[in-house]
Amino acid sequence: MAGPKTKDWRALENKHKPNGLHVLVGGLVEVKPNQAPMLTERAGGSGVLELALTVGSTSDPNFDAMVWKQASFHKEVKANQFNTVRVMSGDRAIANFPVLDDSEHSELVSKQMAAQNAVAGTVQHVKAKKSAAKKTVKKAVEAVKGAVRTVKKAAKSLARKVTGKKATKKAPQKKAAKKAAKKTARRPMKKYARRPAKKAKAARRPARKAKRR
Repeated sequence: MAGPKTKDWRALENKHKPNGLHVLVGGLVEVKPNQAPMLTERAGGSGVLELALTVGSTSDPNFDAMVWKQASFHKEVKANQFNTVRVMSGDRAIANFPVLDDSEHSELVSKQMAAQNAVAGTVQHVKAKKSAAKKTVKKAVEAVKGAVRTVKKAAKSLARKVTGKKATKKAPQKKAAKKAAKKTARRPMKKYARRPAKKAKAARRPARKAKRR
């Protein structure tokens, strides 16, 4: 059967109260809220500190979830008595990690910090490149927009000039038409006398003299 999930194990050898050297072991174990992880020593090989991981009950309130809790162990030791820690769950080893003294731990922390700084520097460099690329694209877009605005303004200006010329050409024609209309309006209407109606042929003919009897 697989044991509980664990992570972040470490073992440090350093001076500890009340006196002497102690090895301090710690790690995180996933358990239920009302449970607690415990580490107890068991027989191991030469230079190996073997610890049994068990899970016990606590009075902590329970709820439907899993949580990470600290498992810890410490023991007074001689210098370099243990080089490795092995955590067991039943007959299965679930973690193996080295025992570090203060100097080794400090060196490891420095290396980790350097690695983190390198990653952070790379991330910042990538972000800076992305930011510069965005700015370049933005400038290019603004330049294109400015060119489009310039072309639109030039087109409008040209349209105004063309429209103005057409209006100038048409204006004299309109003025001439208006003048002609005014002159026509001012001219008096010619009065044409009615011709007298033709007299009847009979009327125009002289009356015949009456025959003498």
